Amino acid sequence: MEYAKEYPEYGETLPANMKDPRWPAEDGWVKMSLTVHGVEVHYVRNKKTGETANFKFKDRTDP
Repeated sequence: MEYAKEYPEYGETLPANMKDPRWPAEDGWVKMSLTVHGVEVHYVRNKKTGETANFKFKDRTDP
């Protein structure tokens, strides 16, 4: 996760509608994913400001 926090711009934008009022899409927020050493990390990133938030490990065993 530290790598994702240090280099969030390397992640891929996910096709998700940003509905959380903390990170409105109209302000530039997108959901991102970055896989490092087989571990997938999801987070939100503001494409306008570069700000990031809400880093989480994505468990691929969950349906």
